[in-house]
Amino acid sequence: MPDAKKSLLQEPACAAGSRVPRDRALRLIRKSSVILLGILFFGVVGCSDKSADEPATPSVRPSVAVQAAVPAANGQGNVFSFPGATSNELAHMKACFEAIDEGHDAFAIRHARELMDSTNVEVRLQAVEAFGWIGKYAVKELAEMMADADEEVSSEALRQWEMAFDGYSSESSKMREIERAADLLKAQHPLEAVMMKLAELEDYNAVEVLRNIITSTNATPIAAEVARSEYVSLTGEPFVDAKRANQLVTILKNHAEGLAPEPPKGQNFTKTTARSSIPHDQGKENK
Repeated sequence: MPDAKKSLLQEPACAAGSRVPRDRALRLIRKSSVILLGILFFGVVGCSDKSADEPATPSVRPSVAVQAAVPAANGQGNVFSFPGATSNELAHMKACFEAIDEGHDAFAIRHARELMDSTNVEVRLQAVEAFGWIGKYAVKELAEMMADADEEVSSEALRQWEMAFDGYSSESSKMREIERAADLLKAQHPLEAVMMKLAELEDYNAVEVLRNIITSTNATPIAAEVARSEYVSLTGEPFVDAKRANQLVTILKNHAEGLAPEPPKGQNFTKTTARSSIPHDQGKENK
């Protein structure tokens, strides 16, 4: 009887070496799983070479990156294809995404810029994807792409610009990029979307940006118009001149730094305290 119990507890012998014992099989499975998870983990970490202050980037590479990385199944080595692209565009595409993979953003931007003026909409979209992958270091190029004549390109550029913009932590950088976009855009929708980013600034910085856009000789006429509308919404009064805007900037900054009294509870500071605290040259507009 003891021998019978012992035989039940023993692992079945391998038949002519064709079968692996159960415990060994389980160990192999566990080992394979650990190796696979390790490969996936280090693969993801290896791709995340951006600094902590970089904007969040999508987990999936742009479509062309995949095409550039995988040779075409035509026996021609590293040649890859993209519908409608010229050989020169293909070369820049490949170089661009290889540079992104290697973390050379400056080189990637240089090659992606060569795709911005392509007559092929799909190629221009790939340029937008490349700039979006690079992030805040390509926000200038994304602002330029927002002015693209094709609605799909401009809309995607706006989406990528907003994500890249969120990569900035300093208000001075955000102010610069809003003003830069205003100098380039000629359509109301993207301009209004850009102006919404003013909400991320201190009020005094937002007024300063609007003053700069309104008085700029580089901003497009529609940008100045949208900025005037935003100025009224923020301050409660129309833009008169840079001097008055500067007065509001001072009052708002003093308030933010605790050097001015709190506004009456439940009332908007810029529409009450700011206007009543500083004499206005146009008294009628103050009422």
